[in-house]
Amino acid sequence: MSLNVRVITPDKVVWDAMADELILPSSTGQIGILTDHAPLLTALDIGVMRLKTDAGWTSIVLMEGFAEVKTTRLRFFVTGQKKVVQSIRKRPKKNLKK
Repeated sequence: MSLNVRVITPDKVVWDAMADELILPSSTGQIGILTDHAPLLTALDIGVMRLKTDAGWTSIVLMEGFAEVKTTRLRFFVTGQKKVVQSIRKRPKKNLKK
């Protein structure tokens, strides 16, 4: 089961897609979120949120705000975001040097 993630700024919805896991920059440190996480409401600090999807990892730079986590639904309300960094794709082991 995947996480339904939505990142909302005052101007627009920045991200609205599914993710398998994510790491978010809370005001007390980084928090990892997986499916069926306990309900949570936390303040967000300026930092990078990393999302793992089927395509790989994607990073979004978030400004301050707050996050609401409910089992498989996550909503992030932030004052702004700077950019979405391209996904880091999974690399086959055959491409790695020994």
